[in-house]
Amino acid sequence: MSTEEARTELEQLRRALSENETIGQAQGVLMAVYACDAEQARRILVKVSQNTNTKLQAVAEQVVATGHNGPVAPAFTRALRAAVLSLQSS
Repeated sequence: MSTEEARTELEQLRRALSENETIGQAQGVLMAVYACDAEQARRILVKVSQNTNTKLQAVAEQVVATGHNGPVAPAFTRALRAAVLSLQSS
């Protein structure tokens, strides 16, 4: 493996770790707000991602922003509520 390939791989691993951390934080926010477990929180994130055609990482970033009182688009809020209601009714 060349030095450049090793650097590229290291950067990809760092990015993946960071993304996973954000998704974990988002799960924590959902668990606290909606009194759900980690698996249910993950399903909410995935459902919002699929319903809004948004990458899971971007959905997680929005959820974390709501936990810090950041600006959230109304369409995202609606999609999040729909996913939670769907989970609660199943």
